[in-house]
Amino acid sequence: MRSGSRPAIFFLAVTLLATAGWSSNAVLFVHPRPAPGFNLITVNHRPLRLQQFRGKVVLLNFWATWCGPCRMEIPELIHLQSQYAGKLQILGLSVDTGDGVRRLVKDFAGQMAMNYPVAIASEALQRSYGGIRYTPTSVLIDPNGRIEQVLEGLRSYDEFNTDIRALLHLPFSGQIVRVNELSPNGKVSTLNIPGLRAALHSLTASQREEALKELNGTQCDCGCRWSLASCRVKDPHCGYSLPEALALIRKIKAGKR
Repeated sequence: MRSGSRPAIFFLAVTLLATAGWSSNAVLFVHPRPAPGFNLITVNHRPLRLQQFRGKVVLLNFWATWCGPCRMEIPELIHLQSQYAGKLQILGLSVDTGDGVRRLVKDFAGQMAMNYPVAIASEALQRSYGGIRYTPTSVLIDPNGRIEQVLEGLRSYDEFNTDIRALLHLPFSGQIVRVNELSPNGKVSTLNIPGLRAALHSLTASQREEALKELNGTQCDCGCRWSLASCRVKDPHCGYSLPEALALIRKIKAGKR
């Protein structure tokens, strides 16, 4: 799509840069599900099937030429593809639409020196992955073809690198944290929150619903700019989010909220 035009899709311009105190935990799903297969033709006229990459970690990156955060993320993906050549396969799936879209995307990929296959993601393909609400959106698929994580919005090299190393069974400084899938708006929708499981399960059903709402709506004081719930998932070692979250849960249990 030409400059100045946008398809009917929102993009999330949230920068998750590595900062002091950023956790190196790999956050993966408790119940990874099979990734929908597809058969595409790349912008360079080569066949592209998800099945052909079985045995490797696959990172599907849904992006667009008009998306600023996507442009910022592409150099990190190029670096990761080079770093884990033979073990990781990144696939760039453009959500661009309009006349001449294939030529537009091909020229853009050439200008960016993208070193991984690039194809156009049809609306049907996007729907098969739950609908792409934000660009960029990255889907991490393990060597067995299962979706291990869906990352909406711009992500840092460190976050990608940690999750990829975990899926490749390579050493990394953190640990694997298994969570249920997050809700579409990025809020934590599981009781499987590190450090809070027992406290949340001690509540009534209505109190748990209230607690999740409050944990998702209250910002952690550590400076991460995440909610208390998200900070617990992303950085279970945070010394701020745990006592703040537990205090909030105690108030809800006592009926003081």
